Amino acid sequence: MNGCRIVITNPADITKPIDFGRHFNVWGRIGSETPLPEDAVLRVELFSEEGALLRHVSQERKNNKNVFAYHPALTAYPEEMDPGRQKLIDFGFPELMVKDLSDPYASLRDATIKCWYSDSAFKAVIVSGTDVSHGMRMDDGINYTDENGKPYDALPRGKYTVRVTFAQKDGVLLAEKQFDIIIGDREEQALCRFNPSSHRARMTEWCEQNGYDITNDTLPGYLEPYLGKWLYHMGLLKMYIANDIPFYDARHIRAFVYLMQKDSTSYSCELPYLQKMRRIGDAERFFAYHYDTGEAILKKSRRKGKIIPFEKGESVYICRVDQVGENASENVFSLDDENVVSHRFGRKRVRLDKDGRFAVAGVICPRQQAPEMFALNEDNTYSYLGGRETLEYEFECGGKTHKETRFPGMVRYLDGKKAGGSELEFYNVFTPDRSWRNKKVKLKVTCGGYSAGLDLIFE
Repeated sequence: MNGCRIVITNPADITKPIDFGRHFNVWGRIGSETPLPEDAVLRVELFSEEGALLRHVSQERKNNKNVFAYHPALTAYPEEMDPGRQKLIDFGFPELMVKDLSDPYASLRDATIKCWYSDSAFKAVIVSGTDVSHGMRMDDGINYTDENGKPYDALPRGKYTVRVTFAQKDGVLLAEKQFDIIIGDREEQALCRFNPSSHRARMTEWCEQNGYDITNDTLPGYLEPYLGKWLYHMGLLKMYIANDIPFYDARHIRAFVYLMQKDSTSYSCELPYLQKMRRIGDAERFFAYHYDTGEAILKKSRRKGKIIPFEKGESVYICRVDQVGENASENVFSLDDENVVSHRFGRKRVRLDKDGRFAVAGVICPRQQAPEMFALNEDNTYSYLGGRETLEYEFECGGKTHKETRFPGMVRYLDGKKAGGSELEFYNVFTPDRSWRNKKVKLKVTCGGYSAGLDLIFE
């Protein structure tokens, strides 16, 4: 076909299901001996198992610039990082493709024009459903329809065929690619963060070894990091979250507690969604994990963390106790081990310097809370309506008890820069009482009615 061929890059693995209740991208590369005609027609179609045409998207102009780059929902896109948003336009963000930039809202919701192509690549969005009232998990912020303004019902679970074609204006076929997909539910889905690099490597390995799905495909609404150092522009946040949440309707969720920053989708969207669905309280469907040492690897000791599950009924886990210097700060930990004299490990007891400060490092397991405590915001994130989690410390020595209230919410640093916060971890710093010298102190940490403890031996 004139030396033109199509390679599909997204979906990356067509054997995995497209999750029910979300849109999906069909992206690919184009190999051609000569440039495509300026008016070549790209068409991406979705057929039912019986062969009925259910969705279609088409583009008749190469490198179409009709991208509504100043859509008000692009709130996390500072002007100084892309003057005139030219890079966004050149990227061909198909979610915001319109017919006429002088009146973008007239065709913004038309799902049949949401595609783009160049001589080397193409991008298209296949819409599942229009909004929550038509079977979607969440509204996507645009509420796409067909070309006649008719809403779509969410695509049901089942088998489908996707067909991508390039043709000349006169109908002469240039290239065609066809593949089958399944819309359904996943068996195993991981819920985890992917930074820093040491943690990402461990998570990728862990998921691959255990058959837990991690999502690498770009979801509709999300912008690829094509702007160099500006890696955290999310694009259409509401749409991205609406297409991310259906992953967590999987039969089993494997949540890894590490660096769950307050504004991360893990903490502000995915965990609250599971709370609303009462999944976290379902011992047959929700499982939480962490590093036994608190880190993928500790630089000073070169000790690698072992991935372990929270035990049934376990709410708080003490990972280690660090002997720290005078500059150590509450709930601040450097991955370069600054301010750490040594790491001390032990499930029953640890030995510490009687005159040195120490830090208790630990993790908190997500617990099922009343669903009404989580309110859905306009951008599809959630707000928690309850109070802040507390940690109740109790030190008992020689029949005397000392109590303190501390908070989780540690911040990690790497190479002197903030690597992220974590709402479900803690690094609480203490100065030993003089009366503890050369004695055993029983430490107990309580969170949410559950406790963990060990003996501290001050020598």
